[in-house]
Amino acid sequence: MAKKDDINVKHSRFRDAIWYGVPKSIIIGGAGNIGSWVGLFLSRIGFDLWVYDNDNYEEVNIAGQFCRSKDVQTAKVIALKELVQEFSGYQIQTFQERYIKESMVTPIMIAGFDNMASRKLMFENWCENEERELFIDGRSS
Repeated sequence: MAKKDDINVKHSRFRDAIWYGVPKSIIIGGAGNIGSWVGLFLSRIGFDLWVYDNDNYEEVNIAGQFCRSKDVQTAKVIALKELVQEFSGYQIQTFQERYIKESMVTPIMIAGFDNMASRKLMFENWCENEERELFIDGRSS
């Protein structure tokens, strides 16, 4: 992440934002309807991202998720990693696994899982982090 006095041309629109130049690591739980789009947008800002999802894309996902037709039957995190690289030029870290008690925790976490048990576990892990800043539990209908 660039420092305020070292503005990256890709990020020049953000140079006056109070958060610009402040390194942030963010975990996104789920690479589907919420996580795929959030991952794209946050990567374009230049944040360090870690994305967890153990699911594959299905044909039904094409309508609402950031994926391509060719991604059907591909792990969501693998496809998202490729798409983020293509559309933003940044690398994200991905985990093709369930988010569990022993998984990573960062001060900022975004839950976009499609099940309540994973959302609850992620929130509980975040609550135990003394450096917690923001937890977003996104929902889609």
